Amino acid sequence: MGRLVFITGGVRSGKSSYAERLAADLKTTNEPLIYLACGVDTDHEMEERITKHRLDRQASSLDWVTIERPGAIKGIIDSISSNSIVLLDCLTTLLTNEMFGMETGSSAGIEDEIFQSIILLMEKAQVLLVVSNNYCTTFH
Repeated sequence: MGRLVFITGGVRSGKSSYAERLAADLKTTNEPLIYLACGVDTDHEMEERITKHRLDRQASSLDWVTIERPGAIKGIIDSISSNSIVLLDCLTTLLTNEMFGMETGSSAGIEDEIFQSIILLMEKAQVLLVVSNNYCTTFH
């Protein structure tokens, strides 16, 4: 089983950039760098954020393989090689997409499905970096 690195913080706090740098630091030889992007351009702000992330990866000296998958990430796990470094950006967005993309109106099983997908990714990848928003911030 691969290593799990969980990166959390406030919205637009630099989590993704940090995760990209960490993934680059963890790369030692020929491990593929997989960027599993879950964002959907539902509005202008999100479209700008997605574009920025794409441009950041393109400007990098690293050869990122980007998989844009807003939900059902279990379906791409077989395409990931066993020595990959995978960056899942972001768990909060993935959960939101799954919840709002439901046709049945029931959230039963969604959390388990995502959890199982993460376990499968951990079993497949050498390192899995998971980015997530932190909603436990205290305001004074």
